[in-house]
Amino acid sequence: MKKDPMGIVLGLLTRLNLLEENREYNINELKEEFNLHWATTNKYIKIAELIQKYCPIFEVNGAKVKINKSKFQRILTEKEKFVLYLFNEDALDKNNAIAIDKRYDNEEIKESIGYLYNKDMNKFYLTEAGKSIFRSLNDAITDIIFNDKEFCQKEESGLTESINEDTIQKIEIKIRIEYNVVINSETSPKLNYMFPIDSKSINTSGISVNN
Repeated sequence: MKKDPMGIVLGLLTRLNLLEENREYNINELKEEFNLHWATTNKYIKIAELIQKYCPIFEVNGAKVKINKSKFQRILTEKEKFVLYLFNEDALDKNNAIAIDKRYDNEEIKESIGYLYNKDMNKFYLTEAGKSIFRSLNDAITDIIFNDKEFCQKEESGLTESINEDTIQKIEIKIRIEYNVVINSETSPKLNYMFPIDSKSINTSGISVNN
């Protein structure tokens, strides 16, 4: 019979709170405390650790959840947040364009209109370039959590350090070919969409520059 997840969590929390402070326990000791197999105990402890480390602080009110504080949200740039906002609101094409929240009505967001997202009658939706950035952000956050990696927590620094350089290069080259965007961020404000990319680190051999 499959165990109820709520019962498992409640049991885990109860037993963890009965253990002594400032004392180290190995998994063999804990499996006896929890009356579980070693592998199961190890898995539950890992799950609890990941939740403790990466889960946003939130409130539950009936059937509604309010996110109060998120480590990841605080390091995202305004453009990264806006891309996530449009994706979460299903603004993926012109037919599903949405009026934006007033907090996104600023010059930084306007810089990438026509590149990361389009504006139609004061409504916004993601372009293919914007969707590529969403996938990269999703992959970066997934990689950090699944592999339990450390990441830069400086506010609004973006997830540049978390995204593999080869991935950034592939995105840049693809966007450049599909959207006719020059690679030099100093001469093309559109390229500086959300990551402070160093153009010298991007291999553009064999690709012509369109000015």
